[in-house]
Amino acid sequence: MKKILHLFCLFFILSCNWKTEPITVIKPKNNIYVDSLKKFEPLEYKGKISEKYYTYPGIFDWWRYPLVYPYAIQCIESNDKGHLVNDLNVNYNKGGGERVTIGEFDQFIFDKNYFIGQNVKANDKVIEEYFIFKFSDASIKKIQGIKNLQKQLEKIKFGKEIKFISIKEYGNLIYPKE
Repeated sequence: MKKILHLFCLFFILSCNWKTEPITVIKPKNNIYVDSLKKFEPLEYKGKISEKYYTYPGIFDWWRYPLVYPYAIQCIESNDKGHLVNDLNVNYNKGGGERVTIGEFDQFIFDKNYFIGQNVKANDKVIEEYFIFKFSDASIKKIQGIKNLQKQLEKIKFGKEIKFISIKEYGNLIYPKE
């Protein structure tokens, strides 16, 4: 009876892992996208960042995607939406970093200076609500409407085309499936 109970418990624990990505993703040694992210490292952290920052995907129903150090995207229960966290001095065995955004976003773009997120849609209703997060000082500015966003991005000299990607798409760049 004990063996059956142990097997049931083991099966139950393993079946709770409904994550669409494996817990231990095998990461290639030379991920070109991650290498390009490392070029965005602030000078004060160059050579001091643990490789785990770039390679730790999360566990069970908790996903994690690195950005410009020390920030990362964190998703809970689903990687369709997430929030920004500060992973400075984080212990990944005890959980993720400190949350820096209040709402959740589902699409984003970023460069070495700014992260632009599109807030989560309510049901099927399209919401034109955005935020601009500045990596250097952790400031956040909320923007209503795509035209206002475009004006603000011109003002801050954001150098990329406004082409949002989903968190899942970004995850495939960071942790490519082989």
